[in-house]
Amino acid sequence: MDSQVSITVLPEPLTDLSAVQLRKKIKKESGQGIFLHIIDLRKLTRLDTRTIAEIIRARRGLREVGGALTVVADQREVVKILSIAGLDRVFGVHENMPKAFEALGVSELIPA
Repeated sequence: MDSQVSITVLPEPLTDLSAVQLRKKIKKESGQGIFLHIIDLRKLTRLDTRTIAEIIRARRGLREVGGALTVVADQREVVKILSIAGLDRVFGVHENMPKAFEALGVSELIPA
């Protein structure tokens, strides 16, 4: 598998439009051979069910093509919600980018 990594920063919970944009972005990148994805939630102040559902959908789509997804989050409430939902065991939640890259088996940042 190619070791390129795509990073998506979510500065706010997803709307209908931004959810569709995220799906299209991941699909396009998968078509370009980019199968490793990090979703950065560090700018989020709250995490809603739509955003959680889209992250799960993105992970499912990536796994179908042999890819992987992990999440970066450092706000206590966001991490708590992901943990309570058991999602920290599904796609991994990391406090910073180096740990997320390590979880994906990539040792350095490679622009996607």
